[in-house]
Amino acid sequence: MNPSRFDKAPPTRYADINKPECETLEYRVVRIGREHPSSITWYIECPFCFAEVKAYLWSLCGGGKQCGCGALLCSHGDAYKMGILSA
Repeated sequence: MNPSRFDKAPPTRYADINKPECETLEYRVVRIGREHPSSITWYIECPFCFAEVKAYLWSLCGGGKQCGCGALLCSHGDAYKMGILSA
């Protein structure tokens, strides 16, 4: 059985990024590519799970790109992930 891409954590939504239980980290662009005919792609290393995520630049500038771990990658260089506050 193949696990769902959201088994680890629920996806983070743009409305969640200002909540106190939402963690913020900067992501790293590993490389930049171009696909036919003119789509610019960024290959981003998720700072939460360290997976390489392929994101179209137009998608990042819109609603962001969702990583398989549930993190939301936004165009300004930050990644957001909902978590549980420790007591």
